[in-house]
Amino acid sequence: MAAGNVATGTHGGKQMMLVKFAKSSISAAEINSAVQQCAYEGNTIVATKTATDDVQCIIEGAGITAGSDYGATGVTSSLEMTFG
Repeated sequence: MAAGNVATGTHGGKQMMLVKFAKSSISAAEINSAVQQCAYEGNTIVATKTATDDVQCIIEGAGITAGSDYGATGVTSSLEMTFG
């Protein structure tokens, strides 16, 4: 693969996605609840990046149900990108 190119496809046969869980001043407990909900929906968390108002996760698996109150009251989930 040439430098700067991104390989497309799946990781071990599973779909990979970038998802975001957002809430103003999201707490560690709310992040944990959202991640647990994500796992309950058939996903594995590959990587996370947290900020004051959101956490972005690369996941592999079935995907998430985007919407409000995801895992905790006031947490909004969204699918940002699908790889492959």
